[in-house]
Amino acid sequence: MIKTNKQNDIDTLLDDLGINLNIEHTQLKTRKNGLLLSDEQINILNNHNINYEQYQTLESLIFAIEDYINDVQGYMDITDIDELSKQLAEQNYYNNTNK
Repeated sequence: MIKTNKQNDIDTLLDDLGINLNIEHTQLKTRKNGLLLSDEQINILNNHNINYEQYQTLESLIFAIEDYINDVQGYMDITDIDELSKQLAEQNYYNNTNK
């Protein structure tokens, strides 16, 4: 891919800020169970031993994540899974709420 000077400037700036844009890793994809999840989200779920494949709706997955957070909160770092829960709740709101 040929990059323009402007693109090189943007890439340099992102590198300097420590920002790595990996679109493939963050892009939402439809999974076997019909849920829209990114590879990054699945990695977070796997790190916390939450099997996303057993849930058929985003609501049920969010509920399971919240149960998990309540169980481990206080003796485990839950920053990543807490952020994921917020992301999924927002995604669910925008995709499944009549506006």
